Amino acid sequence: MRLASQPSELNQVRIEAGQADAMIACDMVVASSQKALNVLQPTTRIVANLAELATADYVLYRDADMQPSKRLNMLREAVGDERFASLDANRLAEQLLGDTVFSNMMMLGFAWQQGLVPAF
Repeated sequence: MRLASQPSELNQVRIEAGQADAMIACDMVVASSQKALNVLQPTTRIVANLAELATADYVLYRDADMQPSKRLNMLREAVGDERFASLDANRLAEQLLGDTVFSNMMMLGFAWQQGLVPAF
């Protein structure tokens, strides 16, 4: 997602390597992929969802292991402890709103609280 105060400031589709100011990691499998890690820079801040989301591997391989601890550590090590925060957005969405469908909105709110979403 790209945010800017003026539409004219949004002029490209993809975030270039080393250009992300923040990462809202709603899905740790996607967030820990090499393609996603490539956009990070030394000052990038990350908020990560702790929920384990089913992937196609779970359909093909019943005993697939997403290795959530390993993936979260990759994200934490990429930016450092002081620029990494996490919460179980799926659990919160289920408890507070009755459905995990709201987890991405919870992540956006968490990112806002952490100062990752600019107020134009």
